Amino acid sequence: MFGLPLLDTLVIVVYFSIVLGVGAWASRRVKSEEGFFLAGRRFGKFVQTFASFGQGTSADNAVGVTTTTFHNGAAGIWSSLLYLFGTPVYWFTSSWLRRLRVLTLGDFFVERYGSRRMGALYALIGAVGMMAFIALGFNAMAKTVLAITPAEIPLDALVWGVCVIVMLYAAAGGLEAAFLTDTLQGIGIIALSILLIPFAWARINLLYGGQGMRGALRTIHARLPDSHFDIFGSPHAIDFTWYYIVALSVMALLTVVIQPNMLVTCGSARDEYAARYGFVVGSYLKRFCTVLWGVFGLAAIVLYAGYIDDSDLIWGYATRDLLGPLGLGLVGLMIACLMAALMSTADCLMLTCSSLLTHNLYRPLMAGRSPRHYVWAGRVFGAAVLLGSAWIALQFDTILQILRFIWEMNVALVPAFWLGMKWRRANRWGAWFSTVIGVVAFLVLPLLLPTVLPTLRTHPQLLQRTDPAPLVREYHATEADVRIREAEIEAWQTARDAGQSSGPRPEPLAVGQGFTRTYQLPRKAVFWTQDIRADDHGNLSGRGALSLELVLLDRLGFHLAQNPYALNETLRILIRTFSPLVVMLLVCLATPPDDPALLARFYAKMRTQVVADRSHDAEELAASLADPHRHEQQLLFPGSRWEFYRWNREDACGFLLSIGAVFAVLGFMQLLLTIGG
Repeated sequence: MFGLPLLDTLVIVVYFSIVLGVGAWASRRVKSEEGFFLAGRRFGKFVQTFASFGQGTSADNAVGVTTTTFHNGAAGIWSSLLYLFGTPVYWFTSSWLRRLRVLTLGDFFVERYGSRRMGALYALIGAVGMMAFIALGFNAMAKTVLAITPAEIPLDALVWGVCVIVMLYAAAGGLEAAFLTDTLQGIGIIALSILLIPFAWARINLLYGGQGMRGALRTIHARLPDSHFDIFGSPHAIDFTWYYIVALSVMALLTVVIQPNMLVTCGSARDEYAARYGFVVGSYLKRFCTVLWGVFGLAAIVLYAGYIDDSDLIWGYATRDLLGPLGLGLVGLMIACLMAALMSTADCLMLTCSSLLTHNLYRPLMAGRSPRHYVWAGRVFGAAVLLGSAWIALQFDTILQILRFIWEMNVALVPAFWLGMKWRRANRWGAWFSTVIGVVAFLVLPLLLPTVLPTLRTHPQLLQRTDPAPLVREYHATEADVRIREAEIEAWQTARDAGQSSGPRPEPLAVGQGFTRTYQLPRKAVFWTQDIRADDHGNLSGRGALSLELVLLDRLGFHLAQNPYALNETLRILIRTFSPLVVMLLVCLATPPDDPALLARFYAKMRTQVVADRSHDAEELAASLADPHRHEQQLLFPGSRWEFYRWNREDACGFLLSIGAVFAVLGFMQLLLTIGG
């Protein structure tokens, strides 16, 4: 099939048969909206762990980290690891999401601000963001499988084919089918993360000499400059400098909780502890896998630099090159694992979108229908979401373009969620103003203005490129540096022999000798998200969306063209993250507070811990609603407008262990990057 050997084909067929069978079995257990969208809230720690790991890990993660590491060295790992420093906070936010006891995160806006329209607006924004996530997975999976298979398969056919398979089992069986297959698929993702590394190391040892892991890593260090092993960025890493990583991490901490799938993942747990344990442990599983993807990316530079033009194809090319000759069915296993990574995310996100659209848009318009009617409406919306995601996947050129769009998708919703959770003075006026202004300023106008006024794309003032001063760094020469200098001397000699001006002759280097290197950073567009390109006639035009916040800074006299590209991106991220917060704070202080009864009901629920016994939990919640002051002893600042709660033993131990896990991930990464160096 598609030019693959029989054994590889058999592995793929068996895998798809299993997931479709799970979907058919789970479909018979769906009786209500809660059963379809949240699987009856009956999952424990084990399933929740792999559900969190599976829905947060798609085919694009391994492929994307490999491609960003290929271009940026070890700093490229942060394209996926940017959520690391915010992960300990999940120990608390997962508990909040479970205590909401709602069907979708759109219901939070309805209950906290008393506005169904705000819930509907969130449903639209959240659905678009989730469709972009699914599209990212489709794009990465399709490119990788195309690079793996010897036969010529149309990209469109591959994307639509996987779309149909996910639609069949997830739309039929709902979240139970999605999470049960996620448990199987999570194991496949871990296998995917490990599978290529030993074979890449073996190939490096075969080509350059050496034995075992240490020998391969020694060769990687010898053939790559030291800057490739700098975790927090280097002059080579134009996309991931230390300050850009910090800005992304702050934004990720604030925005990740607002993603609609977070409520689905945490809300399906049988109790509060299962929700927080499963979400945090599953997230850290992904962090460790991310490090492994980056380690493979460094090996891929040694093996394939200069041979592959499109770095998005490296994972697939390496699979065919390293695993294919063995004839053990490992290529089929890799394809199945990639499909597993994609589908474990796509099924959950599809159901998240369908629940939002059904519950917060369709149900208010078509009230009073049977539970079966809404389940079928959810299936139809889910199918439409997948089809739309497949179409979006075919509109982008690279994985990194989609990643940047996703990272910034939810910034407008940050104030309404975080202040609504913890500040009783937050009101619907502030939530509306901050959300609408953020959506218009950061999503609508950047795309709409260049469409309505196409001359903006060719305006000379908006065609500026960065032209930062060269960076000078001091190093101690490695074997790789010595070889690079020898190549520079040879190139100088060739140019001189040809009668071309080549400047002064570079000085030879010895291993361990100190030397300086000057970096001229690449010039990139200041105001356009997809750079500046020339047409067939040489006319320049900006591509992508227009960064209005940077245009404003330019008008205020800031010389952005003199900055490195990563610094301009950092400024843009900080403005997008914090300006909606400032807007909401000011509007809330200038307008009347919300109805006290509405606030009392919401915070009474948030102070009531979720227990596994459904009837007992309902009794506890009813008691809290009858007496909103019942749990006021939990408040850290009683009598104030802030809803911060005292930590118990579970809170403190879980948070401290989570912080320890951050250092464990960093230590694991540092260990793998220093062995052989």
